[in-house]
Amino acid sequence: RKQSDGWYSRSRFRKALESREDLARQAGDSTRRNVGSGKPTRCEVPVVFSTEMAQSFLGSLASAMMGDNVFRKHSFLKDSLGETVANPEIRLSDEPLLPGKLGSRHYDNEGVKATPLMLIDQGKLLSFMCSTYSANKLDRQSTGHAGGISNLMLKPGNYCDEELIASIDNGLYLTGMSGQGVNLTTGDYSRGAQGLWIRKGKLAEPVSEFTIASTYPEMLKGISMIGSEVDDRSTILTPAFRIDSMNISGS
Repeated sequence: RKQSDGWYSRSRFRKALESREDLARQAGDSTRRNVGSGKPTRCEVPVVFSTEMAQSFLGSLASAMMGDNVFRKHSFLKDSLGETVANPEIRLSDEPLLPGKLGSRHYDNEGVKATPLMLIDQGKLLSFMCSTYSANKLDRQSTGHAGGISNLMLKPGNYCDEELIASIDNGLYLTGMSGQGVNLTTGDYSRGAQGLWIRKGKLAEPVSEFTIASTYPEMLKGISMIGSEVDDRSTILTPAFRIDSMNISGS
């Protein structure tokens, strides 16, 4: 069965881009590891989200924190301000003033001054991201987020990727997702997926053509280990992390 994958480099500065040779090698390695993939059996196991998949996960979470979705009641977090919504280890912020990062800015699209904003601290939801319009609807002040996030940053933990994988006896290392199975209103999460199976703390065979499913509340509280290596090729600055339990629907 044919397989495809890729790799990319992204930076504000040309000198920080990876070489073409490194990009080709990474793309080839990523593609080769998918060769011979099969479907996993139906089960409930721990899942390690690679940095790329962590970016996707947090991107959807950020949408649920945007004032436009909150005042329209299109967010599962609409009534959760001040409540514990995640593992106490979670510290998530939007950081517009980081030097040289892709989302850094001094003002939002309305000209409101951009300032750092703590969103989740010790698992507790502290703020929504508001434009002037959504802030008025919520009887709040603009947070300088007309146009969306700047640099969304999950505070790194103390584990390298190898340690995240080694912590799992039987589970999934998630490297790809497809489909639009994120319901921001209910928090339901169901995506087509591919990755590598983990057996006795080691990466084993590639797997594809299956679905991972859970809910955002369960997943946020199930993040038990956070990696230390941040991928800065995006406006979402996050390491990999482990979620203790997700449903796998395969063969």
